[in-house]
Amino acid sequence: ETIRAEIFKSGFEDNYDDGQMTTDDYIAGISKRLGVDVTLRQWIAARKWAMAPEPAMIDLARDLSARVEIALLTNNGPMLYENVAQMAPELPAVFGEHFYCSGVHGFNKERVDGFVGLLEKMSWSVETTFFIDDNPTYIARAEEAGVDPTGVKGTGKAGRVTKGDMQSAAAAAESNKHQVSSNHKPEAQPATAPSPKPISAPSAGERSWAYAKNTKKPS
Repeated sequence: ETIRAEIFKSGFEDNYDDGQMTTDDYIAGISKRLGVDVTLRQWIAARKWAMAPEPAMIDLARDLSARVEIALLTNNGPMLYENVAQMAPELPAVFGEHFYCSGVHGFNKERVDGFVGLLEKMSWSVETTFFIDDNPTYIARAEEAGVDPTGVKGTGKAGRVTKGDMQSAAAAAESNKHQVSSNHKPEAQPATAPSPKPISAPSAGERSWAYAKNTKKPS
C-alpha cells in the first residue's frame, strides 16, 4: 500500500508518464518518497515482475498483426521505452516500431491531443479507427478526438480482461471495418516498501497496454 499511495496514486507516476521528469529524477524521487535507496536496475526488475503481459493478449495481438496494422500505446515513461526488451520482451516482436509511450512520444491517453497525435503519426483517420480500452477516462478522450471508442469490461478473475473479451471486441471491430485498439490493465498487486532492504515489486495498477489495428496493412 505504501508504494501504491506514494508512487502510483500521488500523481508522481503520472508526471513521469507525461514526460515531466527524467528517469534519473524519477528514480531519485522514488527513493525519497519510499525512504529506501532504489536503483534503476532494482525498479526495472520490480516493474517487470508486476507488469508482465498476459500471454493470451500477446497471442491475440500477434494474430491481428498478421491481418491488419497494429500499434501499442501505453501511458508510461521513458524507462519502459528504453528497457522494453528487458521488461516486456514479448512486445517488440509483435508491435515493432509501433510501440508508443506517453512520456516519450507525448501521446497521453488522458488528453485529446494524445489521440490526435497518434493518429497523425500512424496516418490513420478517425473514420477508420476504433479504440478499445477499459479506462473510462481514456475512452472519453478518444471519443472527444473523434475516434469511435468502446469499453471492455473484464470477465476474468478480479475483473481482468480475458482473451475472450478481446476476441469479442476484435470481432465487433472487424464487422464495423474499423481499426482496433485494445487496452489491458490488470488489478494492482499489493506491495510494501522494505526497509532497509531493496524494494519488492511495485503495484501494477497504473500501467496500461493498448494495441490498435488498421483494416488494411500498408502495401
